[in-house]
Amino acid sequence: MKKKMYIPIPQPEVYYGVEVKENTKLDFENEFVCQTLRNLTLYTVQDVKTDEFETHIETKLHLKEGDLLLLEEEHRGYFKPSEVKFGSIQEAKKELRFIEGQMKKVKE
Repeated sequence: MKKKMYIPIPQPEVYYGVEVKENTKLDFENEFVCQTLRNLTLYTVQDVKTDEFETHIETKLHLKEGDLLLLEEEHRGYFKPSEVKFGSIQEAKKELRFIEGQMKKVKE
C-alpha cells in the first residue's frame, strides 16, 4: 500500500481583527456581549437567556502588545484565538507555496 501525505485543511472563515497595542481602545456591543478594551485589558460581560437556562459571565482578559483579537460580530464579539494560528491571507498563500514545494521534493 502506498502512503499518502495529509495536512489539516484550512477553514475558509475570515475574521476582521486588530493587533493590540498599548493604547488600543475598543468598544463593542451586540445582543449577547458588551466589551471594552482599555490598558491592554478586554472586559466582557455576556448574558445568555434561553428557555432552559440563563447565564451571566464577566471576564477580564489581560493582553500583551501584539496579541491578536478577532471579531465575531454575531455572537461572542472580540476574542483571542487560542489553538489555531492566524495570519494574513498573504501569509497563508506563502505557506501554501511552501507546502507545494515540499510536496514536489517528496515526489522526486
